[in-house]
Amino acid sequence: MKQSLPHLWSIALGLALLTHPLQADPSLVEDALSPLPLDEIIESAPLPIEKKLYVIRPNPEAPQIPALDQIIDHLTGVGAAPEVQINGQGLNPLLTTVSAYLSGAALTALSHNPLLIISEEIPMSASGINSSPDPSLAQIGEAFSKVNTYHYPETDCPVRLYLIDTAVATPQDWISKNPKLSVEQTILIRGSSDPESSSSFKHATQLLSLIGGIDTGAAPGTPIKVLNYDIYPNGNSTSVSLLAKAVTEAVRHYRDSPEEIPSAICIATSSSTPASSYTLRSAIEIAIADGIPVIVSAGNLGADASLHIPSAYGTIEGVICTGSSNSSGTPLASSNNGSSVDLLAPGHELRTHTPDSNGNYEGMTGTSPAAALTTALALIEISANGPRTPARIEAALKSSSKPSSPLSLLRSSVSPVANSTPPERGTSSTPAEAPDGPITDFSSPALLGEATAPSSSPATAAPPDQDADGSPDSLEVFHGTNPSDAFSLPLAPFISRPTNGKFSYTFPIAPFLLDPARPFTLRNQHTWSIECSDSLKTWEIPLGHLSKSTDSQGRIWLTAVLPADATSCFVRLAVTAP
Repeated sequence: MKQSLPHLWSIALGLALLTHPLQADPSLVEDALSPLPLDEIIESAPLPIEKKLYVIRPNPEAPQIPALDQIIDHLTGVGAAPEVQINGQGLNPLLTTVSAYLSGAALTALSHNPLLIISEEIPMSASGINSSPDPSLAQIGEAFSKVNTYHYPETDCPVRLYLIDTAVATPQDWISKNPKLSVEQTILIRGSSDPESSSSFKHATQLLSLIGGIDTGAAPGTPIKVLNYDIYPNGNSTSVSLLAKAVTEAVRHYRDSPEEIPSAICIATSSSTPASSYTLRSAIEIAIADGIPVIVSAGNLGADASLHIPSAYGTIEGVICTGSSNSSGTPLASSNNGSSVDLLAPGHELRTHTPDSNGNYEGMTGTSPAAALTTALALIEISANGPRTPARIEAALKSSSKPSSPLSLLRSSVSPVANSTPPERGTSSTPAEAPDGPITDFSSPALLGEATAPSSSPATAAPPDQDADGSPDSLEVFHGTNPSDAFSLPLAPFISRPTNGKFSYTFPIAPFLLDPARPFTLRNQHTWSIECSDSLKTWEIPLGHLSKSTDSQGRIWLTAVLPADATSCFVRLAVTAP
């Protein structure tokens, strides 16, 4: 303070003069001994040592990679306490990371440790801007009309969304109105000095409404289970350590989940300055390797997305970096751009629900809503066509968009692809154990799609078989195995002859293809039929009864009960493309 400076100067002079009393000027000594006001004495106290937040991780070139507890020991040795801890055990030892506030002395001491690499923590923020509804922009998905114009399919295969953002506000009327949307849990990701409960709910609630809201979302017809990671414990900002920790927690949950539900990660958070993070990139790469596509927002700085994170990782196959466009399909000026941006999606004045909207809507602009719509499309793709590699999901979304224009969310839904690649759920070929009941009787070729009866011998042209394993691609997709993997083969069917004079034929079917209401028309629009022959020359579609059951591993099996007048009978499945 300016008023205290003369007093401090007098004290300094007085001490010097008192050390040499023979040269002292009595007026200065008197001034030096005069009392100081209490508030000025407090202001003149030494300032606390300034500390900054740093990220400490293993040095990959070190002869020995330190474990998490060893890094914490190093921090304790310089008087620092860990904030965010990421344990790479079971994922990648180099992913192990600790953030901590360090003084200059502690930073200097740790910098000389050859086992560690130290860098400043990277602040991050949400990639969305709230605004008031603008009626002139209603053509963007009829954003503020009473009826949503997104065209979406009804799919049955459950999918899980790992939404890494703020907390989602629950309960919400708009969530309860969609029986296919459920928020399983919100998990707070925090540092040791952060608040112990969530404080920010708006951003993630808006994103989820764009994904699964009945009147605001692009995928309300898809069964979505949401696991929400809140990385905004302080409300307004977060850090790369909290984001990376959330990604690793999502991967661990995916690995440990007994349900084996195909999943996707949505991140609508970005750095405000150019940055890179070994830890975050490694966490995302592990998610991709585990089969989880990662959708990220490009950011709202109008800058090169490849200089910011996580948008810079859009160059990794399976990481889908989304920019935002306006109603005319041109990129928003605020949207980050460049080679790491994979596609554009609508991101200007989109209608959303908020925690306190009370049935009203609030507009949202930026790459956050664009990423939410892309996530919705990815979840539809996964549910309709089964889990596939993240790279193939990215390719499918790119194929449904046009260069330099928004995704065709407002014009069409995802087109199911025949060559889906669901993972195998086990190697045993046990028959169904939990009968679900009948599906339908079939008594004429008309119920069996495009098949005709009687039919001639199979065509001589070999059907496509990309992995050359002897099982045609169309049948592998039908049975739920990978047509591009020679080691992924359909489980064997079962044929038995009950005592009632009939025989039954039991076989697996991919659950994401079966529509119980139209069992002989698959969700990828292929049709199929059961055909019988007693000579392998002439094939006929028999009369029969079809039922569905589920085994202990969650696989779906169909059983056709057929008449068996002949002493022998051969059975085949015929799958026909649309």
